Amino acid sequence: MQPLQHHTRKVRLLAELALVLMCALFPSSGNAGNDSPTYTIAVLPQRPPVVMYARWRPLLDRLEKEAGITLKLKLYESTADFQADIAKGTPDFMYSTPPQLVVVRGMQGYIPLVRGSRKLSGVLFVRNDSPIRTVDDLESGEIAFSGSWNICSVLVQNVLHKDHPDLKFKQLYAGSMNNVVNHVLLGKAAAGSVIDVEFENIAPETRTHLRPLLETQKIFPHPLSAHPRVPKSVRDKLASAILALWEDEAGNALLVATRITNPVRADYQRDYRHLENIDLMYPGN
Repeated sequence: MQPLQHHTRKVRLLAELALVLMCALFPSSGNAGNDSPTYTIAVLPQRPPVVMYARWRPLLDRLEKEAGITLKLKLYESTADFQADIAKGTPDFMYSTPPQLVVVRGMQGYIPLVRGSRKLSGVLFVRNDSPIRTVDDLESGEIAFSGSWNICSVLVQNVLHKDHPDLKFKQLYAGSMNNVVNHVLLGKAAAGSVIDVEFENIAPETRTHLRPLLETQKIFPHPLSAHPRVPKSVRDKLASAILALWEDEAGNALLVATRITNPVRADYQRDYRHLENIDLMYPGN
């Protein structure tokens, strides 16, 4: 009987583990049993889904409590999957790059609600031991980007096309910042591009093997935006709850973890409309 008991206990443990994973991937609504709607928040995949879940779910739990609304977190394996989903207008809320907002605003009308205060730039970098010393040395080389609508991709390619119009290079969309760095370190790409805050957060032992080649102008950071179908009262509750969290020590930590630092109300005309003058759809995107 002992082997059978051991097998039964093992099956039970596996079942419990499966239940935990299901709860993590598909969290139950805090308003189960009533008619309150659940709103989906889609988040740009800056890290693997398990890391993004650990950063964002605690914030959403707090926002549910403060704003009195139910929020479902939606994560993605790749930037391409995220962009396809927001282009269709699937999520009620989205945390995206400014270029992604500009593109899908024309398709779906997303409205930016809040953003952080620190401006961001794109960084183009190579391996530290690379023979490439100037941008022109990238002729016919391959440059790795996270995705076609990311800040670093749009800003860096805008500089390359404006200031180096004769430069020919190949675009490689790696899907995430980690993949971009690995492509450069492993020699799969001659150069890579990430936003400045991501470059600064690369582990020192890794960053010492990388060398910046150029940095672009700075723009306002990633907004949290709402689809226009979301009632204005709900949009206002969520925005107000985020702003209030910055004044609370525990809430402050939750926002820092998701990189919404020193949040302020976002305004499309003031903060992002000028990006409409940048070509967001370069050849090869």
